[in-house]
Amino acid sequence: MKYIGPSRQPTALYCIALTEICRRIAFGAIAYLFFLYIADFQYFTEHASGQIGAVFLLITTFLPILGGFIVERIQYRLSVIWGVLLNVIGCFLILTSSLPFLFIALVLVAFGNALFQPGSYALLGTFYQQRPHLRDAGFSIYYALISLGPLFAFWILNSLADLKNLYAAFAIAGSIGLIGLIPLSIALKQYNRLKLQAAENAFSPLHKQEKDRIWVAVILILFSIIFWIAQDLSHTALNPLLVEHSPAITKILPFDMQLFCMQSLYFILIAFVLARIYLFSYKKRSYSNAILKISLASFILSICFAMLTLDSFELNFGSFVTSSVFTVYFFVVLAELLLAPIGLSLITRLSPRRYTAVLIGIWITCFNAAFYLKDLAFLFIPSSISPHMLFETVTILLIILGLLIFALSKKLNRMCHFELF
Repeated sequence: MKYIGPSRQPTALYCIALTEICRRIAFGAIAYLFFLYIADFQYFTEHASGQIGAVFLLITTFLPILGGFIVERIQYRLSVIWGVLLNVIGCFLILTSSLPFLFIALVLVAFGNALFQPGSYALLGTFYQQRPHLRDAGFSIYYALISLGPLFAFWILNSLADLKNLYAAFAIAGSIGLIGLIPLSIALKQYNRLKLQAAENAFSPLHKQEKDRIWVAVILILFSIIFWIAQDLSHTALNPLLVEHSPAITKILPFDMQLFCMQSLYFILIAFVLARIYLFSYKKRSYSNAILKISLASFILSICFAMLTLDSFELNFGSFVTSSVFTVYFFVVLAELLLAPIGLSLITRLSPRRYTAVLIGIWITCFNAAFYLKDLAFLFIPSSISPHMLFETVTILLIILGLLIFALSKKLNRMCHFELF
């Protein structure tokens, strides 16, 4: 049976993505420049500023879980509005140059980020209740588009920082974040017109089918932790090589900006191709097997590490031919797009309404924590292990992970109870 339905994504997708790009610019002002600011104005030494920055990043890593709980209490609409406003207020408070307000700004920005991230994905998911055939494609496009946020943030803020005008950087970042409320208002008007299923009573007991769906989400979240650690390791190995072999025209840009340019280009090109494939596949089969996509993501990432294994004998991280670097990075991005947006799409579809934002917050936290978990894992790896042996081990672990998800796919699909949607 073929599915016949609209093939255009909801306008709200692009509105929410534009809001997130603007919000990330405001958040980037804190992440990139705040600690340079307090060191430059001699509020703290450079070492102390670095320690404050490390604590701030650690808090923002785990705060989305709490943010998810709050989102479910104040509704998606308010969570995204307050998420943007707290980031904007944080940028403007820094302009006061008052030390107490500087720390208040950090707290506000951290909570703003924790509210907006789970709230925005949960809000986006509501636009696909009546168009499930577009859900995976829509989340993939959204995931790719918001990758432009760090690129624009670094470009704008770095340019102003080079001019030694940090006040202007925070003012402009806050203003751009405020502008993000305009497309958000358009998305929320469309949200108000949706005929949504009634939210469940927060205190009503869960049905067996709902419990099964939550277990599917939890199992996939646990599996994703291994994937994110491996994926972060791949970026550690590939990012310097990617910049080294990037086109000559990008060499005039700073290292981070070259990296963001290449990442955004890959994400957007691959995401739109995948979106077309998903729609075609859904029309042919009338369903989307998200579990198999996640399994495939693990296999594809294992290919990346297998290629690194083959080359690391003689190249030792530094002399990949250009084609090898970009081929490996293509598979890294493809694997991420088969797991991250698909996992988030599946969570918004499966989870009971009162747990959607919480599960999204846990998923985002696992993604953010991969950096720390990777460093923690290295503490238990003997220094005598060569890059070849490390990559070989990761390759085997990813293959095992992919096989395990594949073996469980039929069971997990039954637990999803798609027939009830």
